[in-house]
Amino acid sequence: MLLFGYFFHKALLLDCHCKKHRVRTPSLDCSFSGLRISKTTRCRFLYSRQASRSLPLKLGASLLDETEELETWLFDNGVPHIKGKPTSSPAGDRIFLAKTPLKAGEEVLAVPEKFWLTKQLSEKLLGFHVSDLSDEEAIATLLLVETARQKPSFWKPWIQTLPNLSELHHFLSWSLEEVKYLECSSVMEDIETMRETASFVFEELNTELFPKLLHPHYDTKYFTLEYFMWALAIVQSFGLYDLNDSFPLVLVPGLEWFTNKYFHTQEDVSREYLSISNVDMVRIGPFFKQERRLKVSAAEDLKPGERISLVYEGNVSLVDIFYRWGWRLEALEEEQLLRMGSYEISFAVSPTDQFYDDKEDILDGKKLELLQTFELRYDMSEELLERMLPFLRLVCLQGKDVFILEAVFRSEVWSHLSLPFSYDNEKSVCELVIQTCKESLERWEQVPEDFIIRGMEHSHKIREKIVLMIKWMEETILRRTIEYFEGYIGRLEQLEYYQERRLRQLDLLRPLDSSEVVGQPTSEGTSVEKSFDQFYL
Repeated sequence: MLLFGYFFHKALLLDCHCKKHRVRTPSLDCSFSGLRISKTTRCRFLYSRQASRSLPLKLGASLLDETEELETWLFDNGVPHIKGKPTSSPAGDRIFLAKTPLKAGEEVLAVPEKFWLTKQLSEKLLGFHVSDLSDEEAIATLLLVETARQKPSFWKPWIQTLPNLSELHHFLSWSLEEVKYLECSSVMEDIETMRETASFVFEELNTELFPKLLHPHYDTKYFTLEYFMWALAIVQSFGLYDLNDSFPLVLVPGLEWFTNKYFHTQEDVSREYLSISNVDMVRIGPFFKQERRLKVSAAEDLKPGERISLVYEGNVSLVDIFYRWGWRLEALEEEQLLRMGSYEISFAVSPTDQFYDDKEDILDGKKLELLQTFELRYDMSEELLERMLPFLRLVCLQGKDVFILEAVFRSEVWSHLSLPFSYDNEKSVCELVIQTCKESLERWEQVPEDFIIRGMEHSHKIREKIVLMIKWMEETILRRTIEYFEGYIGRLEQLEYYQERRLRQLDLLRPLDSSEVVGQPTSEGTSVEKSFDQFYL
């Protein structure tokens, strides 16, 4: 580990490079007794892979024949009505077109539970080897095993139509050379962590499970990290999350052909998953023999030949959408894209802080970690400020303000920090955020667009667009955050701080009443004319 340190505005800035794992940790910013580092809050349910070639598992020579076989398989096994047809657009995109006129809310297809891939099914078929895996890992393992099965798998007609890595445009499918253009993004550390985690999970499976699945029953060429990455990418790109408590994740054959539409909702709280407005889990049949099915309905009135879409809604950022699903969304307006933009930023109490132990105790009392990560959005929401500012006020406490760290105030310190504490403290908070955002912005500005375009000229245009879109969105978010806190600094004189609030609480922030004057004033009217704070302070 090589550490390079330098001082700037009394702040220790560190750049850490780990050659062994080839992981680059963004700069550590120790400022105003606080440490700013980059660490993600995104869920660790996604993985990446080593640099890979295009997988040999591709669509067959005749896409038409395979999609007809897929339709026949669904129909023969209990999907009676399919009011759409999987095909490809002139641009090569997978699409699902209406066969007949459809009304909004009309059922397009309902897929029985026996088709679904879930963790419960993976545990049933593969046993304890997948019990400790996440839902994504367990389903991906089952998909890989069924792909490798020599005896025709029940899911074979579906598996042979699945896209390969180069068609998915998921971060899992990107080469190391493509990923490096996201080095300045807050998503970069997540992608690097994916690779390490995926390699670890695969090695565990390759030691405990895959050796038991031998030739001639299984084609062992599929038990590689590359194919494991393909299976994970399929699960993450097309799995349905958070449908209900019993099925936190379901992979349903056929849904990978649907176009994805996304509507950004104006919710105060960012959600982990998107809700799907036209997908429902229903029960069909007599009461004691009911069968669960996943029903897809038309989201709007459609004519024959028009695309049928899955409609997602929520307040998930566009970076998270790329990160988790690798989607190609339909064209969105610039304003909507910006409102979906985000940038993750982290702050922590510095280990060198003179009052580190006191601050740690206070955070422990609130069940908060010493490191907190916040997702900056296009609009600075009240919910974000309510979470971020109290923590940063604690991080930046110094000088005469540290009296509030005394044990006698411990039970009420957080309520005091929920409001501006002092002018100097509030200014330090603003300067810390501004300095951190400026550093991140400068890193992006050193990567011009033409450099990205030239470097990715041999990559798929979708991937180039994703990089350019992330750069544009994150730069915009960082600039707006800087502007917000620069404007906030200009309003600091108008705020009420702890001292004024405390005097008001004691009813002392007012002019003195004549009855409160003890003794004779030194000069006529002096004691009565001056307010308490002017006279004594």
